[in-house]
Amino acid sequence: MSRPNDVGGAQGFGALAGALPPDPPIVAAYGPDGRSAWGADWQARVWALIAVLGMNGVCSASELRDAEERADPGAFLASSYYERVVGGMERLFEERGLLSDTADAGDTADADGRSDAADGTGDA
Repeated sequence: MSRPNDVGGAQGFGALAGALPPDPPIVAAYGPDGRSAWGADWQARVWALIAVLGMNGVCSASELRDAEERADPGAFLASSYYERVVGGMERLFEERGLLSDTADAGDTADADGRSDAADGTGDA
């Protein structure tokens, strides 16, 4: 069964407009013009999460990509790259039992039980 990312030979996506110039590699968070390399701050955080998950052996890039590609086809095609990555992370974490549905929204507790939202501000 094809996945939504597998569009090789698929019809209806229009003609190719020629070769696209290669994207410059992201080597720093900010370019020489001082603008962020990401469209939004949350995208930089997702990129950092990808690196941390891999470095700590939580999941490989291949496992994460597989989880992203198992999304509903309509949602996959309508999502941005980083939205697909977040969806893949959620799917993978749920499958591995790494997410808990018992935590109250906005209240995160450290390993020692201290809550970041104990004073109602959400700040540590």
